Amino acid sequence: MREGLVEDREQDKLRSLNRELDFIGVDIDGWNTYALLKSYIKARILFPNAKIKTSISKSGSGFHIEIHQRHTLLDNILYRCVLDDDIVRIKLSLSKLFMSNGEEKNFDLLFNENEIEFNIEEILGVDIEKLIEDYDDSLVVEMAEKLSKALEKYRKEKWVVYINFGDVNNEQEAEALKEKIKQVCEDITAKDDTFKWRIRYSSFENKKYCLRIFCNSKDEAHKKGTWFVKKVFDDKELYFVKKE
Repeated sequence: MREGLVEDREQDKLRSLNRELDFIGVDIDGWNTYALLKSYIKARILFPNAKIKTSISKSGSGFHIEIHQRHTLLDNILYRCVLDDDIVRIKLSLSKLFMSNGEEKNFDLLFNENEIEFNIEEILGVDIEKLIEDYDDSLVVEMAEKLSKALEKYRKEKWVVYINFGDVNNEQEAEALKEKIKQVCEDITAKDDTFKWRIRYSSFENKKYCLRIFCNSKDEAHKKGTWFVKKVFDDKELYFVKKE
């Protein structure tokens, strides 16, 4: 009986891969107009006839690309990888796919309320098709700088919370804590697309990892730092805040 249920569930997952969506979302993390422009050019190559919308994310510190083209769930994942979507979003989508039998409605979700839309080609005054035909990366770098200056007035300051954790002398405990922190952050991201975080190796000699949480203000950074230290780290770690 159990084998039959498992087999049915696997069949549901396979069928779900052919379910169609209306658009592909790409999240460019951070104020990186070069990455934005590269992804946009790739999108124009892959979908020359599709409507492509670009906007500044609600946080004011990143960008979104929406490609309005019908495609399957599997294609969605593959195209987002090619277009350099935020890897955390891709991992979350894969988790949603396999944990919900493909029935998850918010599979590729971008929170785009109150975002500022802009037209890349109008700002740059360039023929993207010609640029694609005669691609020159140095010219793309130059145009990315121009795009950044044009959008700078909409950019919001970013504050980062740093929490170093994981005893370098206790590998098993450090890895277990990393997985715990990762799960907490992924759960928050699933409900709030504006929550941005990364786990990197720590520069501290006695700590293995560093959690970085990106915020829009100093006050927000201190609130999130305090919450994580108390609720997630059980007051065993410290945090500090830096403007970037």
